[in-house]
Amino acid sequence: SERKRPMRRRWCELLSVLLLLLASTARCSSSNNKRASEGAQQQQQQQQHEDDVEVKEGPEREVQRRAELEQLLLRKADALDLLGDPTLTEELERQAGRSNDTAIAALAEIHLFGGLDVLPDEAAALELAREAAALGNPTAQLLLGFMHATGRQVPRDDALAVLYYTFAAQADEPAAAMAMAYRHLYGRSVAPSCATALALLEPLSHRIAGRLEREDRGNALAQQYDFARAAEVYDWPSDSDVDERDVLQYFSFLADTGDVQALVTLGNLHMFGGYGVEPDPAKARAYFQLAVDQGDAAGLTGLGQLHERGWGVPQSNATAQDYYERAVARDEPAAMTRLALLQLHGGAPSPTATQALELLERATSHGDADAYVTLGLLYKRGTGPVPRDLAKALTYLLAAAQAGHLVAMDAVGDLYSNVLHDASRCPIAVHLYRRVASSGPWAVSLMLDADELLRSALFDEALVRYQLAAEMGLEVAQANAAWILDHHLHTAPEEDDENKESAVAFDTEADHALALQYLLQSAEQYSPATGAAEARVRIAGDVYAAHSHVLIGDHLCDADPVAAAEFYAAAAAQGNAEAAFNLGTMHHFGIGVEHDLALAKRYYDEARTHPNVAAAVWPALVLLVAQRVAAEAAARLAELGVAPDTAAIAALAVVAASLLALRLWLMRPRPQPQLPPEQQLPHQWAAQQLQQLQQQPQQQ
Repeated sequence: SERKRPMRRRWCELLSVLLLLLASTARCSSSNNKRASEGAQQQQQQQQHEDDVEVKEGPEREVQRRAELEQLLLRKADALDLLGDPTLTEELERQAGRSNDTAIAALAEIHLFGGLDVLPDEAAALELAREAAALGNPTAQLLLGFMHATGRQVPRDDALAVLYYTFAAQADEPAAAMAMAYRHLYGRSVAPSCATALALLEPLSHRIAGRLEREDRGNALAQQYDFARAAEVYDWPSDSDVDERDVLQYFSFLADTGDVQALVTLGNLHMFGGYGVEPDPAKARAYFQLAVDQGDAAGLTGLGQLHERGWGVPQSNATAQDYYERAVARDEPAAMTRLALLQLHGGAPSPTATQALELLERATSHGDADAYVTLGLLYKRGTGPVPRDLAKALTYLLAAAQAGHLVAMDAVGDLYSNVLHDASRCPIAVHLYRRVASSGPWAVSLMLDADELLRSALFDEALVRYQLAAEMGLEVAQANAAWILDHHLHTAPEEDDENKESAVAFDTEADHALALQYLLQSAEQYSPATGAAEARVRIAGDVYAAHSHVLIGDHLCDADPVAAAEFYAAAAAQGNAEAAFNLGTMHHFGIGVEHDLALAKRYYDEARTHPNVAAAVWPALVLLVAQRVAAEAAARLAELGVAPDTAAIAALAVVAASLLALRLWLMRPRPQPQLPPEQQLPHQWAAQQLQQLQQQPQQQ
């Protein structure tokens, strides 16, 4: 018993230790479970909070995400840049997977236009556009309208095109609004309505004019573009189609020689940007200072603007006023306008508004378009001390609009449509609004991309852009799309079972018919002579030859020289040399018009002023003169009683002598014309200087 007691104690101690260990383990396990439970509960609460926030702020967050994506797209506005940024494409695809209609529409646009790294895939573009349009995206609705209007991947259907364009325009899609305005103006698949076209274009025009007025760039750098014409680039190459890099190189060359006008031009380009030049206030200031060092007042105006805006220099109205006053003392009209604006807006002390108005009047006497616009807007709005006077406002604004000032065009359109309520002026207001709206980024970026692709001979990519711009009513785009189609320079799609209907639009006959349709649209527009005249010449050629019949309106026409002569006459009246030559030929031989050698010579004389037509005019003139001489000689010999055969032989001899005399006259030595230095190109001026040096005495 005594021996067993220590063993029991020992076992009890061991059992106590085991129980303590078990209790400790249980406590640790309980603590761990408790911590795990608390962590899970906390995570669940956090997830619940996030879900509550997402439910509560879901629409706001979606709007924020959409805004972020749209800002991302704005930084990469055109499809070519979009395709060159893989991170942006990945972001678009990720957002598209979340049913973001903006991202889906952007991907549809990428697949439709193609670009640097991605080939066009119109089938994928169609599916993406349908998906985004079902979500109510206006850009996708625009793309669907365009594809139905042009027969890309779907049969041509103007009714569906109008439906999609209308939906997009109601959602403030600018390109769709322009397309519907163009259709209402000319009655294409819709009822003609000038008022509807005006209502569609007015907000677009006000948006562009408001931006230009806020940026205050001045008329010299207003956003107007001279787009390339395919016929001038390839068929009729001339000095009118000049690459902007060549222009910049030429101005840089003149600036290096100290040309003041070139220095000021480069200063303005570097101050505002444009023509491929990024804004650089430091360079602008350097160019302006070089011009000022030569005593130029425009350079003083440029320096004043830099100080007024605070670009590259500390902002100082006092310094700007000093520069403006120094330039005004030298009768610089732009400085007068800037100083008057500074005074009217309180940036410079002015005893009365009369002095500012006097400065603006002085600037208008020098033809400054900005001064006309400033005065016109002051009288239109009745701003400050200037009383409202609509008659004066219209006078000043019309003068600026005729000079091509976009802000003035918008203001005149507003006066006609909203202030004066003159319904008879509706077509003029629509025309002015269209001019302003066509300078918006929705049209300009499309046309600039198309022009670059055209010059690079990437005709498929250029055609789709020109066709979309043609839907918006841009006359240059219609002419260029017609040129590409007429020359069959685009690639036909593969004719699988699904695309057999759409593939019909790419055969030769359909190409020709569609090209003629674009030419007719170009010809009927109120446009410069180089546009409508070119289209009329092309139409006249088709009417004359009746290539596969000609569609005039809704009717097929056979060969009709009389109608061709009418088209040629309309184009010749606009100064088109080719039309004048063809019309002269028709009068020369009595084709479709009266045989009249005198009238033929008149048209030949008009045509020979163009260097590209002169080579064809001279043989025709020689033949015409020979015919007239032969006819007069035969008539004179007949009066003298000479036999007809003898008279004919004598007439031929007279013709031969006349041709020989004409040939000798053309081969006569003629002195080369000497242009004044300001009209000479650099290499011409250098050659003349070198020739003069060689002619001077050796000693000198």
